[in-house]
Amino acid sequence: MPPPDLSTPEGRAAYAKELGQVARPLRWGGLGAIGLSAIGVWWVRSQDIPVLHSAPGLAFVGLMLAGWVLIGFAIAQRTAYHRRRLSEK
Repeated sequence: MPPPDLSTPEGRAAYAKELGQVARPLRWGGLGAIGLSAIGVWWVRSQDIPVLHSAPGLAFVGLMLAGWVLIGFAIAQRTAYHRRRLSEK
């Protein structure tokens, strides 16, 4: 595959769209996990339960950590894809 044409606005827009498709399920899954865990932590706190001293609180904190790991992995995949695409000749 030839390297992307970044010399024109159309080429940059097409490449931005291409990059947007890389690791999309991981990014959305990570964002969903973070959002769901934030709601869960809020719910645990609204019950006057210490978040780090209850099983549901720890589960939601773990889910939030997993979401951030997914987003980090997606960023790493997208960066690697970008480097590979720009180095093709």
